[in-house]
Amino acid sequence: MKVLHSDRDIVVVIKPAGVSSQVSHDFKDDMISLIQKELGVDDVYVVHRLDQMVSGVMVYALNKDAAARLSAQVAGSGFNKKYQAILAGIPKEKKAELTDWLVKDEAANISKICSAKTKGAREAKLKYKVIENKFIGGKQISKVEIELITGRHHQIRVQFASRGCPIVGDVKYGYQGDPEPIALAAVEVEFSHPRTKKAMRFTYDWDRNIS
Repeated sequence: MKVLHSDRDIVVVIKPAGVSSQVSHDFKDDMISLIQKELGVDDVYVVHRLDQMVSGVMVYALNKDAAARLSAQVAGSGFNKKYQAILAGIPKEKKAELTDWLVKDEAANISKICSAKTKGAREAKLKYKVIENKFIGGKQISKVEIELITGRHHQIRVQFASRGCPIVGDVKYGYQGDPEPIALAAVEVEFSHPRTKKAMRFTYDWDRNIS
């Protein structure tokens, strides 16, 4: 874990892949315990999440008031997140907005594309642009930058997989190849500081390049 910023209200960190962003109910490290140990604090509040196998920049609150204010930004339009991913395949359009309806299968811990009328369905939207694409070993792959408009369970993973471009390494959502660390990272967050209202922006220099 790397700390990018901390004050009495918030801490901004780089979450390593494989570490839970919430409290872990086993003896493995999780971000809450790592932050408590690093900063010597007792209270750490989750305001947004990353899948366990995904690395990237995250913001945590250090008191209830900051947590409430940040959560309001996440629920509204004041908290912006960007991701990068490497896809198996090349999207039909170099730049587009994807809109789907998703339903979560709690038992299997996956999300599925469904109709808007499906019980429990939630609208999922994102924007993406292709940064680079090439052939490697006779297979097409592409690197994309993604801006989340909504934040649904496994949203990025299922939306690209449903269009025939699963994320490299993501065997749960159709990647055909050897299991490897999922090629997805949260590379930027923007928000207003919950106390000072100052505009904050933090980035993660993800080095998972196409090679």
